[in-house]
Amino acid sequence: MSNPMQSTAERLSELAFLESRRLEHDPNIVVVGCGVKLRCGRPTGTLCLQYFVERKPRRGAAETWHNPPELDGVPTDVVEVGAIAR
Repeated sequence: MSNPMQSTAERLSELAFLESRRLEHDPNIVVVGCGVKLRCGRPTGTLCLQYFVERKPRRGAAETWHNPPELDGVPTDVVEVGAIAR
């Protein structure tokens, strides 16, 4: 019998990899990963695809990228981490 959590983790990992490749030239994207969705800085318990960015897109601002609320049925979250030394 397969482990449902493992298949969810594998799916999230694959989505994170594909998104990181798709967005690799966007200077605002630091890393794409998977984890628990945050709301007001607190974990919600929902697994999601996480976009770690230098700065969150502001509503109505012209940005190069806007995150969808979900991707392929998986919730997304944007976490602002600031500038990272490379």
